[in-house]
Amino acid sequence: MKTIYSQERGFSLLEIVIAIALLGMVIIVVCSVFAYGLQAIKKGQQNSAALNIANKKLDEISNIAMEDPNGILKIDLLMNVEGCDSAIINAEGTFIPWDSTGNQEINGSEKVGGVNYKFKIDIDNYEPDYLKKITVQVKWFDLVLKSEKTLQLTTLLARKNFDTIITK
Repeated sequence: MKTIYSQERGFSLLEIVIAIALLGMVIIVVCSVFAYGLQAIKKGQQNSAALNIANKKLDEISNIAMEDPNGILKIDLLMNVEGCDSAIINAEGTFIPWDSTGNQEINGSEKVGGVNYKFKIDIDNYEPDYLKKITVQVKWFDLVLKSEKTLQLTTLLARKNFDTIITK
C-alpha cells in the first residue's frame, strides 16, 4: 500500500480560531471608537445650535429701534424676537424704560434638529443709564449625556442716539 504524503501545510483549527478571535477584538475596538465619534458629533451639533440661537437672540434684540427716550418698546420685542411668548406684552407698561429699576425677562423656545431649546433673555439695568445688560440663556436636554445643558451669552446694549444722552 502506498501512502501519499504532501509537503503542503494548511492552518490548523486552533490557528483559525485565534485569528478570528483577534479580528473580533479589533472590530469591537474600531466600532466603539466610531460610536464615541458619533456621540461627540451629536454633542457638538447641539452645542452649536444653542450658540447659534443665543447669538440670533442677541442680534434680534440689537436690531430693535432704540431711539425712543421712553425705553424699549415691548411690541418690538415680541415682533422681532422669534419664538418668544406673548407674556411680555401682558406685563405692565408699553416700554421697558431705560432708567427702570427692575429687570425684564423674555422667554421662548425654538426647535432645531429634533431638540427643543428653551431660551430666557434678561434685560437688566447697567450704569450709566443709557446701557442695558442683555443676557441670553439657552437650555436643552442633551440626548447623548442624558442631562440638561445650559449656555449663556451676555452683552451690553446702548441707545442708538447716544449724543443727545451725553450732552444732557
